[in-house]
Amino acid sequence: HDAVCAMSILSCDPSARREMMQDDSAIPSLFALLCPPPSSSSAVSGIGVAPEEVLCARFAAMVLGNFSLEEAGRQGMVEYQGGVEKLVATIRSQDPEASCFALLCTGNLFMQPHARALYINVAGSVETLVECLEATSVHALRYAV
Repeated sequence: HDAVCAMSILSCDPSARREMMQDDSAIPSLFALLCPPPSSSSAVSGIGVAPEEVLCARFAAMVLGNFSLEEAGRQGMVEYQGGVEKLVATIRSQDPEASCFALLCTGNLFMQPHARALYINVAGSVETLVECLEATSVHALRYAV
């Protein structure tokens, strides 16, 4: 998780973000880290530390959210086969932080008509957004709107 944590910090800087997006493996690798298995998505150890998969999913969603600020990032995510489905699954996940970042990313992707069409084609995706409007998390509600 250290590498994706470092990427999440670097992705806040526009120059570093653009540099990372030039690597063809960046977006596929980040999508691969999204939406950990359900058995670990809500599990937290007795000391309040999330499992490695959950942390990686959070940081990956954060990086994708930052990548979605750039046209090249949005384009790369839309072109990635199954990416929109992974974002929907992450929004539906039990991890509120990963869900919020996936919502942010999805909202930015909606700037592209093709991304909107892909999203609508995912079964239950629109209902998922509506459910987010009822969220108790201020961030989830903010990004859902």
